Amino acid sequence: HVFNLTLKTTQVNGAKVWVMNEEKARENGVEWPVAQWPTLCFLGLGPSSIEYFAALAQLFPELQLALIDVQSEAWLEKLADALGDSVSRVSLASVDEFAEARGPDRRACQAISWSVDTPPFSFYKYRELFYSVPYVLALFNMQGCTLETRHEREDSRDKYYC
Repeated sequence: HVFNLTLKTTQVNGAKVWVMNEEKARENGVEWPVAQWPTLCFLGLGPSSIEYFAALAQLFPELQLALIDVQSEAWLEKLADALGDSVSRVSLASVDEFAEARGPDRRACQAISWSVDTPPFSFYKYRELFYSVPYVLALFNMQGCTLETRHEREDSRDKYYC
């Protein structure tokens, strides 16, 4: 959805990642080279979501990442350590940047993720994010994903949760 059916897997530094394939992009009517990569708007960041966020950043190296409503700068420092050079794809953003009133300068969220680390909110507060594109992918991480919970999962059906 976010990449318009253009993804393929490849190996980067020994890890499997998803990248946009030029041939698939052209077949699906996506201009090449891509003028603007898809953006994930991630609401809040903390102990239950940092591993999840870092995993998404590593699996989708072309995905642009906008952090909104992060409550503590300490998590930004931990994120920089986790992502290394990839942290350059992460920007701190506000809902106003996605507002329709900005006209052509408006940013777009192709996907929105929130978790137990997101400060309490109403969907009305984030409506501009949801309205920034015709179809948005909404991700909700209810249980959290930390190093401790990753190792606590004994059931093999849960091994890919984090």
